Amino acid sequence: MEDDTVAEKIPATISSVIKGVVIRPNGDVSERHLSRFVDKYILPTDPIFADVVPTELSVQLEFPLVVTRLYPRESIPGDQYHKNRPATFLNIRPCSGFAPLDWQRKIGCVLVVRMDRKPLNCLHLEAMWRYAWTLLSEVNSIGYGWDKGPKRRASRTSFEVFWHDFRKKQAEVGRDDFEDLASPYEI
Repeated sequence: MEDDTVAEKIPATISSVIKGVVIRPNGDVSERHLSRFVDKYILPTDPIFADVVPTELSVQLEFPLVVTRLYPRESIPGDQYHKNRPATFLNIRPCSGFAPLDWQRKIGCVLVVRMDRKPLNCLHLEAMWRYAWTLLSEVNSIGYGWDKGPKRRASRTSFEVFWHDFRKKQAEVGRDDFEDLASPYEI
């Protein structure tokens, strides 16, 4: 009898799944007390890779992410419950600092995956949307326009600086899962 390894016993379809992240809408988090980010496994043949283009900001940061709604926009009520702030911020356009109108309301649950099909960590995704939020906060608080400040700073280098600072701050407030977490570029 041959000595098979565990990896050889796993069917090819299971071993080739891709780890993405579901982002729940604001109402699921605030009213139902569910976690904002949840792991989701999909197949490499999922239509998301053929039908959806990566967000403009993520491409500029050299970390292309694909974001898609889990339910058709027409079936999602236009109320506060179904807003999804992280999904909106992930979709901001570097040229304007605004997300397209269809990403500003009636969002609901979304699925986010890396275009390169590498596993996406919930904590990396949290940092990415917080980075976008920080860029827009600087525009509003400092008083200079998008073109004169954050648009130029939206780069891989600035995100990596943000990542290391964000990771350190999260670990300091007791989020141990951030402590030894590598940069998303190192995955």
